[in-house]
Amino acid sequence: MLETSLLGLRSGCVSVNSWRTAPGRQIPPGLANETMAQCQFKKRKGENCRANARIGKTLCVFHDPDKAGDVQRARRAGGISRNRRAVVLPPETPDFPLRNSREVSDLLGISANLVLRGQLDPRIATAVGYLTNIQLRALEQGPAQERMAKIEAALEAIEKQKKGS
Repeated sequence: MLETSLLGLRSGCVSVNSWRTAPGRQIPPGLANETMAQCQFKKRKGENCRANARIGKTLCVFHDPDKAGDVQRARRAGGISRNRRAVVLPPETPDFPLRNSREVSDLLGISANLVLRGQLDPRIATAVGYLTNIQLRALEQGPAQERMAKIEAALEAIEKQKKGS
């Protein structure tokens, strides 16, 4: 309810232009001849606020004293949701050796089950999934590099034999 009033859906702060440009939308009755005025609030540097004023008012929803309580509650709610602490596992959580794809698979299975039971935050599981994907790629590169080194050594040996003969 609070978000919709700040967006203008219930407070009368509907931009006529947005209604005209939105496909399939019709202009609400009483707004057809309205033009949107710019908010008359003066900023510290003397510039006008660039938001649209509410219909029938000279100020936008953010500067209208009648809406100050709604704006403050919305800002507080936004600040609370943005400032959540990072989710971390407790320090006693055991380390998982990720030396091969089987161990990586085991960790992913454990993580998935913990998320399904509500014992692990999905954000942690997302990070685990991302990092294990990187680990799997690194594990694939190790054997490939070893094979490449063996092939290069064999080619050098062949070249030395050709030069020696």
